Parts: sequence; structure tokens; C-alpha cells
Amino acid sequence: MGTLLQDLRFTFRQFRKAPGFTVTAVLTLALGIGANTAIFSLVNSFLLKPLPVENPGQISALTYRQNHGATQRPFSLPEFREVRAQSGNSFSDVFAVTAGLDGFSTEGRQPERITTAYVSGNFFPALGVRPAAGRLFLRSEGEVLDRDPVIVLGYEFWQKRFNGDPNVVGRQVALDGHSVTVIGVAPRGFYGLPSNVLTMAAYLPLSQMTLEGTPPEVLNSWQTRNFLVYGRLRPGVSLRQANAELNVAAQGIMRQHPDEEKQLEFTAFSERSLRIGSSPNTVYVISALFLGLAAMVLLLACVNVANLVLVRATVREREMAIRAALGAQRARLLRQLVTESITLALAGGCAGVLFGMWASAALSHVDLHFDIPFTVPAEFDWRIFLYSFALAMMAGIVVGMAPALRAAKANVNTVLHEGGRGVTGGRHWMRDALVVMQIAGSLVLLVVAGLFVHSLAALESTDFGFKADRVLNLCYDTSLIGMKDEQARSLAADMRARLHELAGWRL
Repeated sequence: MGTLLQDLRFTFRQFRKAPGFTVTAVLTLALGIGANTAIFSLVNSFLLKPLPVENPGQISALTYRQNHGATQRPFSLPEFREVRAQSGNSFSDVFAVTAGLDGFSTEGRQPERITTAYVSGNFFPALGVRPAAGRLFLRSEGEVLDRDPVIVLGYEFWQKRFNGDPNVVGRQVALDGHSVTVIGVAPRGFYGLPSNVLTMAAYLPLSQMTLEGTPPEVLNSWQTRNFLVYGRLRPGVSLRQANAELNVAAQGIMRQHPDEEKQLEFTAFSERSLRIGSSPNTVYVISALFLGLAAMVLLLACVNVANLVLVRATVREREMAIRAALGAQRARLLRQLVTESITLALAGGCAGVLFGMWASAALSHVDLHFDIPFTVPAEFDWRIFLYSFALAMMAGIVVGMAPALRAAKANVNTVLHEGGRGVTGGRHWMRDALVVMQIAGSLVLLVVAGLFVHSLAALESTDFGFKADRVLNLCYDTSLIGMKDEQARSLAADMRARLHELAGWRL
């Protein structure tokens, strides 16, 4: 410990002697580590962070496929009910959810479009979620279509629209022009399923899907597949055991409904692995892509700093030679160099975490110009700090490796005889290799960025088959005020007639 403290004191003295080098190296590493921290914070929030529910590791996402085709996520309502009835040995609960866009209004205020989640009655009990106010759905609610006109507000929407007023419980509000009763508020930090990206403003029983105008016979059809199905594994039950029972259930469904279900297969995956797409491979590919690009940025930063450290180590060759001549062991000198590089990297890591926190907060406030409230979580937890610390340690080792290897191979007699002549002159294969790595890595990143920009430019120049100049796109949603289909068609016809009257105007 005493030797380590001596190394640290000497390290700080060296940094004070070269403030320009220290600041440049720390900032370079901070940018590389900060970029990785920001990207990892997104991957952590979207894909790695467990759901804020009871025993999140037991939550599984169910998929199906027919005729050996592609794996699919959405189930039909009859399929969900059959799976729930026939998989009780493996799952303590099987529940369903689907997202919607509905018009929400209260007396005296304009309606607004909100994201809603239509869930089975056992949705909240299965997740083990407790209400922030009022109560959540009962298991019996939502089983019969057109019944149970109740609604649970999301916590963020409750704060935004009602300022967190607990007296909202029991009030009547309008959804798509239909009256529903607020019975409770979901807990803080719970955004719904399937991921933390889309913030649900409200939750309704499955029975209320008829509010959107979908006829009950369509919802009860085996071909109407728009429900994501999840299950909570019983303690001690593995996914392999659950999949075996699901396949037995699939065989039974095929026998009962041979016309609708052919070569049916059910498969359960961990909830975390299916937050994006219908296959776990999608999650891994997207994570590897973003983390890989960020890691390349960090690698370039490390190579850049390693080159600076190597040049500085060349200047300090005589110092190291004198210390070796005075009796310092080679391992002691190597440890000093590694201590300096790791200290430098840890300083860059601390600054990088601050930069990453700022970048994550900036990303969470990006305006996507979209009326659906997408959330980019920016919460930092122990995973992110552990990841950043590991990056800083690896960066320190990479940065210190080059000068340490050169110091290990240096000939003390040769350095002392050369004196102070030409310590920075000449060529060195290690510096040349680092420069080549910098150029190669930079070219890769430039090619990736160029392809990305080219793709965006190609999207902007897409030929729509008509001249898009001075063409306006008008969108309106009649469901916000509960307008019926006949009224909506009449409104559209009236608007077209009025627009024809305005033809020729320079709008």
C-alpha cells in the first residue's frame, strides 16, 4: 500500500508538470468513455434493466408460428384464452396487452390523444404491481366485451393532466366520447409493456376495446391477432418445461380448431429478450451494433492517448534509465507507468460519466416531432457505473501498454550513452502501428457515417410518383370526440367540398 501511495504521489507530480498533456489526454478519454456510457445507458434502459415489477425474472413473453413460418408475437383473443386455460402447470398467470391511441377528455378541457394499453384483468395482479392511488383492475374485469367501463391512469399522465390530485379517483372522464370511471393510478416508474420506450397514459380492460369502434365479432375472431401475451413462470419452472406444456396446448388447439390453426407452435422467451422484435437475435444484433460503434470510438481515443503517452515516455527514457541505474527494478518502473496510465484513464472515466449523464439527459429531451409520447430513459444505475469503471480500467491498460513495453525493452546503457540527443527523433514501429490503427479505425467510422447520411439523403429524395411541392398533408382524428363512422364520413365529404371551393387560392 505504501508503494502504491508513492506511485500515486509521483503520478500527480508528473501530471502537474505537464498540464497540457494531462488535460488533452483526460478530455480525449472522457469523450470516448462518455460516448460509450451514453450508448450503454440506452441499451441498459431499453434491454437490460428489469421491469419494475415483482420477481421480473419470472416474466416470459410468448410467441407462436404456423406452418413452420416466422415467429410472431401477436395472438388472437381466442388463442390467448386457450393458452391461459391450458398452461396452468407452468405459469401462475398468463395475461395479454395491446396498445391503442384514444381521445381523452374531461369536462371543460379540450380532448387530447393519448397512448392506452388494453389489458386482461389479471395484468396488474400477475405483475405484482401496487397502485399509487385508488385500485387496479380485478381479475374478473375485462372478460366480457362492452363491460367494465373503468380506467387506470399512468403515473406520469396523472401528474401532468391532474397535478397528482388523488381526488381524481372516482371521477368520470371521456374516452373516445364514452364515459369511463377512473378507479386508480399505476405506480411511479411503471410505463407498461412491452418496453420502457412507449409511455402508457392509461390502462383499460380488454372489454373496452369496442370503444375504438371494433365490433365484438372481429375481436373474437381467430384471425384478429393484435394481443401480446405474457406469462409468469411458477417458482422452479424453467422455460424448457414451460415450452413443453405450451406445445401440448398447441396440439390441443389444433385438434379443436383445425381450420384456423395449422402446424401451430408456441414458444416462451424471457421478457427482456423480446422487448424489440419477435426474436431474441434482434435484441443482440441491435445492442452489439450500437455498442460496437461506441467501442470503436473509445478504441480510437485510447490509441490517440497511447500515442501521446508513448511520445512522452520517449522523452522520459533518460529519467527511467537513471532510475534503473540507481537500482530501481524493471517491474517497479513498469508498475509506475501503468499506475500513471490507469490514473489518467480513471480521471477520464469520471469526466466521461459526467459527459455520458449529460448526453443521456439530452437524448431524453429530444423532440421527435411525434404525438406519441416516446420515452428515452436517462436513469443511471449501478450497471452503468460498473460498465464505465470497467471501460476506464481497460482504457488505462491499453494506454499504458505501449510505453510499458517500450520501457521493458529499453537498453539502459544505450540510453545513457545517447544522453539527451534525439530522444524524440527517428521512427518507431510501435508509434507507426498506432497511427495506422487510428487511420484505419477513423476510416471505418467515416464509412459507416457516410452510408448513414447517404441512406437519409436517399429517403429524402424518394420518388413518390407525383410532384410533392406545395402539397399539404392534413390529418384529423374524429375518435377524439367519439364521432361515429357516418358522421366522420360526412365530415370528410364536407371538408373536401370546402377545399374544392378554395381551389386556386395561394394558401
